[in-house]
Amino acid sequence: VDMSPGSGLVYMRFSNDGSTWSPWEAYSTSKSWNLTSGDGQKRVYAQFKDRVGLESSPPSSDDIVLDTTKPSIPSLSSPPNGTITNDNRPTFTWNPATDLTSGIASYTFQVDTSPLFSSENLRTITGIATTSYKPDIPLREGTWYWHVRAVDRAGNIGSWSDNWRLIVDVGPPSIENLKPENNSYIKDNRPLISAIVKDAGSGIDNNTIRLTLDNIVKSHTYHPENGQVKYQEALAEGRHEVKLSVSDKAGNSRTVAWSFVVDTTPPAAPSLRLPENN
Repeated sequence: VDMSPGSGLVYMRFSNDGSTWSPWEAYSTSKSWNLTSGDGQKRVYAQFKDRVGLESSPPSSDDIVLDTTKPSIPSLSSPPNGTITNDNRPTFTWNPATDLTSGIASYTFQVDTSPLFSSENLRTITGIATTSYKPDIPLREGTWYWHVRAVDRAGNIGSWSDNWRLIVDVGPPSIENLKPENNSYIKDNRPLISAIVKDAGSGIDNNTIRLTLDNIVKSHTYHPENGQVKYQEALAEGRHEVKLSVSDKAGNSRTVAWSFVVDTTPPAAPSLRLPENN
């Protein structure tokens, strides 16, 4: 407060209603003051007195919004809880929190490989002004947990939302142990055609397994306990083409093709030439 020219400020007092005042006290440039109870807009009055007893008139006043209540808890939106994805930079979204007094200032987002949010992989992002966040650094493969909380304009920090789980899987399944071996020759006209499919991330999506033999889709058998895909039928002599495709539960896919030759006819007996018989 600047009241110069004059004799100088000596005293000050304060009021919450402009009528009931605190006792006069020595002038200072700051004052700790108790507002009336209850959240909402408050008006604080201040009056000053100089050395000759002149009082400032009308008193100075200013409005302050008192907000001691935490904002509401945001509800999570997407990806849905338990989602399996091959996007290692997914966009996380949530529904807005509410704060009736001062309003929402920002959100804090956490994602971690631990449901306790205590591992070395914990990422905490503060000051998010919108209701979404896309990681700058890709998430590694595996299971992640995420939650959000709001901060209001008065600095009150809300409680964390529910924890949601996300499985990131960016690698395709493997297809191994091809039988019969690629480019092999076999004498069995009813060979077992098989392969082992595996996925260490989200797991094999059984409904995506597709086996064709000579460009014809076949009704294969799948054993999830060991990953074996197999098919068997009688085949004509000659080369046969096999193609096997499979996807995991995150949508990553792989296709492998191989061929083999069925030959059930023994070679002709050699004719002897020299030395002549007898």
